[in-house]
Amino acid sequence: MTVKRMTLLERRGDLSFADFDSHWAGPHGRLAKGFPGLARYHQNPVQSCVGPDRHGIAGIVELWFEDVAAMTEALASPVADALIEDEPNFLSGITILAVEEEVVTPTPMPPNLMIVIDEGTMSPDGLASWGRDIAAMSGVEGLTLNHVTAVSKRQGLGALATRPLAVVSLVAAPATCEALAQRLTGTLYVTAQRRIV
Repeated sequence: MTVKRMTLLERRGDLSFADFDSHWAGPHGRLAKGFPGLARYHQNPVQSCVGPDRHGIAGIVELWFEDVAAMTEALASPVADALIEDEPNFLSGITILAVEEEVVTPTPMPPNLMIVIDEGTMSPDGLASWGRDIAAMSGVEGLTLNHVTAVSKRQGLGALATRPLAVVSLVAAPATCEALAQRLTGTLYVTAQRRIV
């Protein structure tokens, strides 16, 4: 059974989004691709935000490892050290999430929306009910709830001011974004996706 880790990236203020994204997709992405035990690695650059942007996230990373032992080994590897050393080259903040992935409805294609839901805005039971309601909306073609089980940050870099309860990834038609925004309790990011591994 694979285990998943997500990171919420904040762009360094003196870099354009294009420069941030180029570094993330290029040198940083090549480093991360070398993690031992890495099963999948997706980069989700943020294209825009629907409604108020509570966090200033520029990108969302999804990493899947073969199992907990593989993830532990990867995070103690020289690759992890090289990634940490590279982060200040393009990031002002990083929030690291251990998550439990719950596929509510399978996603037929890469997600084009990510919603960061802050802790305290709803209960875990409320999140499950909300997720089912959103998955049933017209125009929503797939939805995954990534329940946050642990949060950490990197010394020397900023992190989100609030603890996320979940990160929701979904596929939805563009016209659905406005309807989603009306039912939102989090920040809705329109994303692209690069499948690195």
